[in-house]
Amino acid sequence: MSVSAARYKIPILISLVIGLALVALRRETFWFFALMSFLGSIAGVLFLDLEYIVNSYFIDPMSESAVRIKELIGSKNIKGFISYINDAEDTFGEGTVRSILFQIILIVFTFYVITTRSWVFVQGMVLSMSACLLYYQIIEYSRTKTLQRWFWIYNQTPSRTTYSIYLVIIGLALLFQFTLIER
Repeated sequence: MSVSAARYKIPILISLVIGLALVALRRETFWFFALMSFLGSIAGVLFLDLEYIVNSYFIDPMSESAVRIKELIGSKNIKGFISYINDAEDTFGEGTVRSILFQIILIVFTFYVITTRSWVFVQGMVLSMSACLLYYQIIEYSRTKTLQRWFWIYNQTPSRTTYSIYLVIIGLALLFQFTLIER
């Protein structure tokens, strides 16, 4: 299995399920809006990895990882880029998108997007981002037994109970947002 398939297999599956849920819950009959549901949810998955590119070009352009990412992007080696971020993901340290601060802001924004009946593309994108961030947290916690990298805003190392409570609250908030989807 290729590196890109291994990295994106489950997140793309999550996004497709979210796209399908949007189509079903909105009782979408127009093919264009159904397509936008799926495209938005897939865009949400891909948007999350843009953090590495933004960090490399604007936030920390002189770091070793930034130089490597810029080299791979400059040579249009997308497979190499995906392989690099897949292998070195745990070494990047604190992230902007992969943080509880961003996740809480995203949950609030998702609530706003859903309740204002915004465009279905945006609904799919933010729901997919929220679900994939939750998935990434669960995977990272199962691998490293910590989410300290996500809790950089929190000055001390959170306990395992704190992690568990946080993940349950975020999961319930995500599920609750699906109940708000209307046609």
